[in-house]
Amino acid sequence: MNDGPVTDGRMPKKERMRFVSAEQVAKLAGVSRSAVSCTFRPGASVAPATREKVLRAAKELGYHVNDLARGVLADQSRLVGIVATRPELGFRAHLAAALAKALIRRGSIPILIKVIPELIIRQSFKP
Repeated sequence: MNDGPVTDGRMPKKERMRFVSAEQVAKLAGVSRSAVSCTFRPGASVAPATREKVLRAAKELGYHVNDLARGVLADQSRLVGIVATRPELGFRAHLAAALAKALIRRGSIPILIKVIPELIIRQSFKP
């Protein structure tokens, strides 16, 4: 398998699948783990110089907040599921997009779950 540069603009698979922890960001930025957490928590107070160091390190490492893990640890989540059959069709596509935009504006993270009607019907009639 070739993990070298990819011509279509994507990162090599090896780089895409690499997990970067907040601890690694803290180490590179020269700050505490809690400073990294506060930097990515809406409304948290962080000194501008610290925020800049954390954001620079996070970008360099490719760090992204794991909202699922954060929700588990906090015993709450900003994730909101939108469950739909064929959400890519017509009005449903516009509705799903509008719902997602509204959820993002209020600080939630939408997850679109596509359901296959035939599977639901088969599953509901199983003995």
